[in-house]
Amino acid sequence: MSHSFSVVSASYDATMGQHNPRVRIVGTVNGRRFPISVFWHQVQTANASGGSTAVQQTLAAILLDWAVIYRFVPAVPVEQVPIFYADNIPGPLPPNANNGWVSVPEALVGSWTA
Repeated sequence: MSHSFSVVSASYDATMGQHNPRVRIVGTVNGRRFPISVFWHQVQTANASGGSTAVQQTLAAILLDWAVIYRFVPAVPVEQVPIFYADNIPGPLPPNANNGWVSVPEALVGSWTA
């Protein structure tokens, strides 16, 4: 069965100075909107390995799993989150109280069907 996905927003708290912060994503599955969180390195490694297509694959699996938990879609077999490998991924911004919540453009991969 095919599902439609989108990412509405993606950001992390840059005031904390974490090496691998959680990225808060608001996404949709079949039009139902809800928040999830993923780690910075999940997004950056997928992006470095395969661009926006790899990020979409990663986020689709996570979004679909949460859509089942929220009961927005019928129970389906748990999606395996793809594992990507990459060297030299960018780190988050250094800690700075003035940064606040910072957008993660690599996670803003639009709308897609999978």
